[in-house]
Parts: sequence; C-alpha cells; structure tokens
Amino acid sequence: MPRHTGAHGTELRRKFSESDKLLAIASWDSKATRDGMEGDHDVKIDEIIRSAAPLWR
Repeated sequence: MPRHTGAHGTELRRKFSESDKLLAIASWDSKATRDGMEGDHDVKIDEIIRSAAPLWR
C-alpha cells in the first residue's frame, strides 16, 4: 500500500475474543497526521481492500 508522511506501518494481530478474525493496527506520528491522510485519499487503497475482502469472509 502507498505510504503517507507520518505513517510508521501496520501490524496484523489476531483478535483475542475471536481467533478467526484479524485486526490491522496502524501507527502514526499523531492523530492529526492520521486525520490529515483522509484528505489525501488514494483510490488504489480502496481497490486493494476490496480485492482482499473476499479472502477474509
């Protein structure tokens, strides 16, 4: 996925209460930096998420 300024990466963790589900946890410099990313939305990210969604159902 494209990286945004201030993004430190994403960790994939198994959900404790439902071990068949995964959580993606992103790290950012600050909430303001993360919120600012929304204004610079990249449709490629939507395409990647949509293409992977059937794998996790």
